[in-house]
Amino acid sequence: MNHDPLFYAIIGVYFVIMIAVGVVLKRLNRNSSDYFRSGCRATWWLTGVAGFMSSFSVWTFTGMADLTYNHGGSALLISSGLLAALVANALVLGPWFRQLRAVTFAEVLEQRFGTATQQYYAWLSVLNQTVFCAVRLYSMAVFMIVVFKLNLMPTVVAVGVITVVYAAIGGSWAVMSNSFLQGMILVPVTIAVAILSLAEIGGVGPLFVAIREHGLQADYALIKPGGFDAELGWGWALALFLQAFVGGTSLFSAVNYFKVKDGREARRLAVLQAVLTVAGAVLFMIPPLVARFLHADAVEAAGLSRPGEAAYAVAGMSVLPSSMFALVVVTMIAVTMSSLNNQLNANAAVLVRDIVPLLRRKLGWKPFSERGELVVSQIATAVMGASFVGLACFFAREGGPSLFAAMFDVIALVAVPLYVPLCLMTFIRKVPSWTAMASVGAGLAGSLCGFFSRELFGAPWSYQVKVVVNLGAGIAAYLLCALFWRLGDPAYRSRVAAFYERMLRPVDFAAEVGPGNDRTQFRTIGVFSVLIGGLICLLAFVSGSARERWVTGAIGGFNLLFGWLFLALSRRRLPEEGRAGEPFNSCTTQK
Repeated sequence: MNHDPLFYAIIGVYFVIMIAVGVVLKRLNRNSSDYFRSGCRATWWLTGVAGFMSSFSVWTFTGMADLTYNHGGSALLISSGLLAALVANALVLGPWFRQLRAVTFAEVLEQRFGTATQQYYAWLSVLNQTVFCAVRLYSMAVFMIVVFKLNLMPTVVAVGVITVVYAAIGGSWAVMSNSFLQGMILVPVTIAVAILSLAEIGGVGPLFVAIREHGLQADYALIKPGGFDAELGWGWALALFLQAFVGGTSLFSAVNYFKVKDGREARRLAVLQAVLTVAGAVLFMIPPLVARFLHADAVEAAGLSRPGEAAYAVAGMSVLPSSMFALVVVTMIAVTMSSLNNQLNANAAVLVRDIVPLLRRKLGWKPFSERGELVVSQIATAVMGASFVGLACFFAREGGPSLFAAMFDVIALVAVPLYVPLCLMTFIRKVPSWTAMASVGAGLAGSLCGFFSRELFGAPWSYQVKVVVNLGAGIAAYLLCALFWRLGDPAYRSRVAAFYERMLRPVDFAAEVGPGNDRTQFRTIGVFSVLIGGLICLLAFVSGSARERWVTGAIGGFNLLFGWLFLALSRRRLPEEGRAGEPFNSCTTQK
């Protein structure tokens, strides 16, 4: 696919802006707490949009589009478990997660179960997430070589380096701010594509008429008929819901809540993400559905093994101005980079806050100063980034797709057992210190049975059977461990009591953290939103038709409007805001 110089200029400028955000926000990092969880001072709107963006990847525009193109309403079930988890977080769990007053999930495990469980999870998490980041980087590079006709290996390295550089420079502040700015492009672009696609087919009514006329009511049913093992049937829907719900209410998801000021902000964060999840699920469905009826020939001509994966791109190119296709590409790349950076930041946090301190104590090294710990955090981010870039290069060299599929299957089998105790521990208190490890072990045993189900049972297990067995084994083991609670020593019981007292005690932001920096967040996001909006509006002058200019101007105007709003808010004096340069307590503890 050939593109004019303007196309490449838009991509290049966007990457420069991403790195610039990291450079600008570098000054907010004084220690590892600032670097990994924004010093507990991130606003709910910044964290909420950033968390929503981190759930996306290129798969959202390809695999999700294929599911919608062929199976219609079943695609909505992808978000059902996550939505239920966000509702639970908004009602109860979000404030509890923030009140844990932690930097990493593994740090919480040490407080609850002890050092052995902390290290068990920390090492598993670092290894698992490194592979997962490499898989996502590889899949994004494959998408980019299709668009740009580049060589795979240099593409993997180039995108990986850009991803690591701004995360290492700016830490959590840069990751969240870039994710928010990416959302400022994603939201108007997806709204525009959805509205224009509906207009192209004539509206919602004609869309449903087209479904009936093509006899797709059964194919597009929310849940397909059949038994538990039926493809896209009720068993699949149940397994999908359970996996997403357990993961979304576990400590893995709690990390996002560690960054905000207090329990009230954590609740708002969950509500915002729930609203965005519902809106996103509907908006992403419309273009592939329209493409099924108006652009089926173009979708089939894309030459993909699964043609439906091209449905969103085809629909977007049919309704957006040609100059806006670069923004579609930027959006696809940006959402994957957002997810990568969120995972990279969390992975480096576990390394610095949970693994390095134990090694330091074993080796007899003195505790790091705040400045020293910040430097170590940046080095750890660069090292973790280099690890997943190197692994992604290995995938590229070894032929990728089959290895990619195998690795993804392994990750899925490992992730589910890890979720179970991280979810149950919030509610079930009276279990011994080794409960989490026993639960994971039982879940992994179930995973191995599923992985080798063809050899062991004569037929491969379906996705739903694997999930139910994994979850069932982990939950059963956790509950059985409760029988041994009375054998625990008094010191452990006291630690457990202190843990839950801490979790239920509301955060006093002024006393525990100090002055906020809301105005700095509004001002930074405002300036970059205005910059991005202005650059997009300039594209209207090189668009062809009046319709293209209107669409381009509307997307740019969306960013300008919100940028102006953020700048206006940055000039307000907020009650919790300290004086410029005033020192603060970033609620961190040296380990």
